[in-house]
Amino acid sequence: MFVEKVKNNGTDYLRLVEGVRITNKDGYKTTHKKVILNIGPLKRFDDGQPDYVERLKKSFKAGNPLIPAILRYSAAGREIPLCHQRKQSGLLRPSKAVLPCTVGTHFGRIGIEYPLFFL
Repeated sequence: MFVEKVKNNGTDYLRLVEGVRITNKDGYKTTHKKVILNIGPLKRFDDGQPDYVERLKKSFKAGNPLIPAILRYSAAGREIPLCHQRKQSGLLRPSKAVLPCTVGTHFGRIGIEYPLFFL
């Protein structure tokens, strides 16, 4: 994910985007941007210094963004799911690590807690 500045009718806006790989109609894999969050007009957050956007990008990448609303999307604000922590530490075999990561993530999105005894 990254922060980018775009122009809309002559006004600069900030948005949080993510690169997504898709297959186009010809069968080639291409990269597109997926907008995660429209932050708002730049003039609402600008502190008057000319390099505000660059400082915002660096602070977001470091995990301490200048705009508090995007903290949960930064590296420091995201939590690593339990299944990924165990997979990284080598406690689970790859075949057993796939189910909790995929099913647990989908259950979490709809508000159902995935039972840990399946791990």
